[in-house]
Amino acid sequence: MDSQFSLQLVPSRHEMHIRFKNILQLFWSLLDKDWTIRLQYMYREGNAMVDRLANLAVSSSSQKFLIQQPPASVMDSLHFDFQVVYWPRLINSV
Repeated sequence: MDSQFSLQLVPSRHEMHIRFKNILQLFWSLLDKDWTIRLQYMYREGNAMVDRLANLAVSSSSQKFLIQQPPASVMDSLHFDFQVVYWPRLINSV
């Protein structure tokens, strides 16, 4: 699921999306807790390490995924994060 589409689903509690019903209900229950949450869209290039970790978790056969140290597959993204590498992106205006 695209993260921008996910952000569009969050405020629409009364408009149930059947395909995502279970995960949205879980998400809304977390939002209802006594804390402040800010949701913000980030392009995949700016969040490469998290994207790779998510792909690693999805490809795992286990329901729980514990990482004691960064896997080799994310080390290049981690290195770029420490270097503060910026990825230019062309965006079409509406």
